[in-house]
Amino acid sequence: QMEVSAEDLAAWLLERRQGVVVVDVRGGSAGGERLKGAVVVEWEEFLARQERYVERWGGSSDGAVVFYCDNCHTRGPACARRFARSLREAFPESRTAVLVLAGGFARFVRLYGGDPRLVETAAEPCIPSN
Repeated sequence: QMEVSAEDLAAWLLERRQGVVVVDVRGGSAGGERLKGAVVVEWEEFLARQERYVERWGGSSDGAVVFYCDNCHTRGPACARRFARSLREAFPESRTAVLVLAGGFARFVRLYGGDPRLVETAAEPCIPSN
């Protein structure tokens, strides 16, 4: 399982690095904060419809899909493993990196929680409509 550090992900977000998709799979534990620009998907929903997300995010020649949950011990890694397997099946030539945020949201928010460029408060979940 490949990981990206909070520090590296923060740098990617600040530079608005192209091709990076950040996916919040914390579900009901998410509260009102998330990483800036993260797509919020209930992890059960993600697992049930992973092929749809692979089609949406996995076809680029390079880039990264970063999954996170609270501490990245269970949900984030499980979604990343499933996504990576489906990505290899659907797009064998894809160079998209599938990553887990090391330390999860808990570590990221400890480091960057006060920075509105990196952490946002969301009144409504940001679930993709298509």
